[in-house]
Amino acid sequence: MSGNPRFGPEAARIRAEAAALLDQINHPTVPNAPARKATRMPPPITDTASRLLARRIEAGRTAAGWSRDVFATRLRTINAPTLGRIERCERAVSIPELGELAEALDVPIADLIATGDICEACGQEIPR
Repeated sequence: MSGNPRFGPEAARIRAEAAALLDQINHPTVPNAPARKATRMPPPITDTASRLLARRIEAGRTAAGWSRDVFATRLRTINAPTLGRIERCERAVSIPELGELAEALDVPIADLIATGDICEACGQEIPR
C-alpha cells in the first residue's frame, strides 16, 4: 500500500492542510473579537415589503403591550425565538403564518402587507 499516494505521508499532510483551511472558512477568527457560538444565520431580508411587515408585526405587538413571549403564546406555530427572527428580518413569513399573525394581532392581513416606505436614516415607516 505504500505505493498508493492516498495513504502516504504527503497525503496525510495535504488532508491536514485542507482540514485546517476548511476550519478557517467555517469558523473565521477576528483578532480581539469576543468568542461566539458558531451559527449559520441567513443574511437579513432587505426588501422594503418584508421590512415593513416586520415593523408592523413588532408595532402591533408592542402597542398591545405584549412581550415576544406573551405574544408567542397566542400563536399556534410561531415561538418567541422565531418571532424575534421575523421581527429582525432574519426569517421570512409563510402565508399561513401571516394569517396567524394577523389573527393574533386582530388586524386584517391587508394592513400587515400594505405598501409603504421605510426611512433609511431611522428605519421607521413613512406614512403614505
